[in-house]
Amino acid sequence: MSLASSLDRPALLVRLQPVTPWRCGESGPDQPASIVASDSLFAALSSAMARLGWADEWRQDRVRLASLLPAHNDVHFVPIPMESREEYRGLKRLRLGAARFAPVQAVAQLGSKSFDESRWILDLASGSLLPADRAGAGGPFRVLERRRSGVDRFDGTAVETRSALGYDFGGSGGLWTLAAADDETAIGRLKAAFRLLADDGIGGWRAAGWGRSRRPRFREGMLSHLLQQVQWPVTEETGHWCALGLLVPGEDSVIDWQAGAYSTIRRMSATQIYLREGSILASAAEPAGRYAPGGGKLGLRFGGGLTLPWSAPQ
Repeated sequence: MSLASSLDRPALLVRLQPVTPWRCGESGPDQPASIVASDSLFAALSSAMARLGWADEWRQDRVRLASLLPAHNDVHFVPIPMESREEYRGLKRLRLGAARFAPVQAVAQLGSKSFDESRWILDLASGSLLPADRAGAGGPFRVLERRRSGVDRFDGTAVETRSALGYDFGGSGGLWTLAAADDETAIGRLKAAFRLLADDGIGGWRAAGWGRSRRPRFREGMLSHLLQQVQWPVTEETGHWCALGLLVPGEDSVIDWQAGAYSTIRRMSATQIYLREGSILASAAEPAGRYAPGGGKLGLRFGGGLTLPWSAPQ
């Protein structure tokens, strides 16, 4: 798919405002960079579509999803592109290798080589870059630890205690994702599925009330228009693409594996190897991602992760 056609298609910008903590795994070198990876989001949406009676339509929709990423007020955070991590390895004050997320504005400056490290700080609690004038104000979320104990129903004693990490988003923090579709009818189904997931929850400990959100906020329009709203840098000519979701390249993808900057990850119970979020792929056309049914115990939940045009440093 050419640049023009990849941007000239219906899209949906989704904003979630959590009202409870979320349990979505832990960050680390062996984990996706996002809060909820696109394949897990794809599986949750597949389950919601089945409950809404749209399982067959969902298999044909070919919606491309970004992962669920942090947001704070009107600032949208994304994983730092791997190409920028390598390009700015020699920064004196900031260590991009320790940063998990950055505002889209900072990512645009990294891509255009106009990044000034004196204007940014690293929020250690969330691993996010923040404007220097927000020092001490806190990031889009914080990591929290909770313990749960199983209770023996006969004598009332706790038989096992487990600890788990979760995310607390506070009053101004939240999550966002972007979905691109082939037609507008798929956008309507997506909105209904996200409303259902906001009520039921996403991630672990849903039976305890975790993972829930207020009614989602949506913005619809052409993908090019929505990218402008989140301030994503789009140029007229590009031979590179930045992955905002986990991607299993399809057979039709023509990617120059000798160029770009990318790394891979293997997901639990999945036989396929994914390209990580933040990977920069060199391709004349938008890389096509593979699809497979999501949900249940199949472990097949590729979902065709979303890639966006990226202006590679010259």
